[in-house]
Amino acid sequence: MLAVGGSDEAARGLTAPARVTMVLEAGANPRPFLLTHPALLRSLPEIAAAESGQGSVDPQPDRDGVTRRVPLFVFDQGNIVPNLALEMLRVGSGAGAVGIVSGAQGVEGARLPALFVPTDAHGRIYPYFMPSYNARYISAADLLSGSYDPAGFAALQCFSA
Repeated sequence: MLAVGGSDEAARGLTAPARVTMVLEAGANPRPFLLTHPALLRSLPEIAAAESGQGSVDPQPDRDGVTRRVPLFVFDQGNIVPNLALEMLRVGSGAGAVGIVSGAQGVEGARLPALFVPTDAHGRIYPYFMPSYNARYISAADLLSGSYDPAGFAALQCFSA
């Protein structure tokens, strides 16, 4: 999984073709409502060749520097690009595509099989801030080494059906 970042400058020179996640559109055209960049900053082709997905990381902090909204989709060079977290959910669930649902007033949400994530009209979500809870944190090293029991995921509310 790789992140791509927004750039306010058009891409210079030759750029390698990028794999783009299929985004299925339902309803009205979402493009006028999405955050748009002239280009996305991508990984080197040698690194990107091994990735299983690419998602945008595009914080849009408020004037006080706090990020209160996160775009689930951005628009770049003719493509709608999902957010990194949404792309991780897509890859982890085995879905081949992610959906964007729009209406006359803007984006309504993102769709994955058996999951709908509502957004504001610009395709943004509002993170829920709460106190830290150690049981929510799982070491990537423990997952990779096999020392974490995957059954522990069932105990986490965010993975419950």
